[in-house]
Amino acid sequence: MPLLFILTNNISVNNWLVLASIFTFLAVILETVSDEQMREFKKNLDNKNKTMKYKLWKYSRHPNYLGEILFWFGIYFMGLSSGLAPFWTIICPLTMLALFVFVSCPMMDERSLKNRPNYKDYMDKTSQLLLLPPKN
Repeated sequence: MPLLFILTNNISVNNWLVLASIFTFLAVILETVSDEQMREFKKNLDNKNKTMKYKLWKYSRHPNYLGEILFWFGIYFMGLSSGLAPFWTIICPLTMLALFVFVSCPMMDERSLKNRPNYKDYMDKTSQLLLLPPKN
């Protein structure tokens, strides 16, 4: 929709808008790939009550949430770079970030702690959101 708006309202496309669009597209790819990795993991019945700690999930406990957060920042960057969104609208992606960091991630971690015996060790070694190397 933002792209359609830009194309139908004669908004000039600049390098910042192109970069913001690429950033947003890559965020969607991150979310999609991590969700697909989890779907494949859960499809194997031997993985019931086990922790997904491979591929992107080796570097982040919630890479799909990271993709979602980056998507909202990308939308903000697109609006900002097109000259249509005022700077103060940063409150929108920051609110999404806060909701994930302080509500969604802790709720999912709490649920996983109850259902997976090795999840505490995984939590101690793996970043909540950012794709970082695991701690030893």
